[in-house]
Order: sequence, then C-alpha cells, then structure tokens
Amino acid sequence: MKKYKTNACSWSITAKIEEVEVERETESSVWIKGRRNAKVTEFDMYFDTWDDAHAYLKKKCDEKVAYARNQVSVQESDRNKVWGMVKPG
Repeated sequence: MKKYKTNACSWSITAKIEEVEVERETESSVWIKGRRNAKVTEFDMYFDTWDDAHAYLKKKCDEKVAYARNQVSVQESDRNKVWGMVKPG
C-alpha cells in the first residue's frame, strides 16, 4: 500500500512529500523494506493520502512563518531599546 511521508517537522529541512510503499501497518508503525518505522516522529510523518500530507506541510510552514515573524518582532523590540538608551549622567 502507498503512504506519503513528510519531513517538515524539522526547522532546518526543506519540506517535501515522498511516496513510499508500505508492506504492513499498525496504528503506530509502518514497515518499509522489512524495517519498522514509527508513523509519527520528530522528523517524519506518514499519511494515507497526498492531500493529507500536503495539508500538514502547509500547516507546518504557516507555523514556521508565524514563529519567524514573532522572532523578528522580539529582535526589533530589543534593538529599539538599545537604540533608545541614554548614557547616564
């Protein structure tokens, strides 16, 4: 059976969807080429359809963008505090 593997959980890896052939499946694992893989890990996730995998990647990308925007806001605030400092006395 076909499954769709994503790797977008990591912040440093470019998102992609890979079609994989699964030999066997349980609620928490899939077997590929005789090796057991967890369906959900810190790095990889397996989905039944390409559309489900794509929706997951879109959500993760939106989360990454929101996080980055927040970090920019925090850094700009810190920068403004530094630029606004006045030498005492």
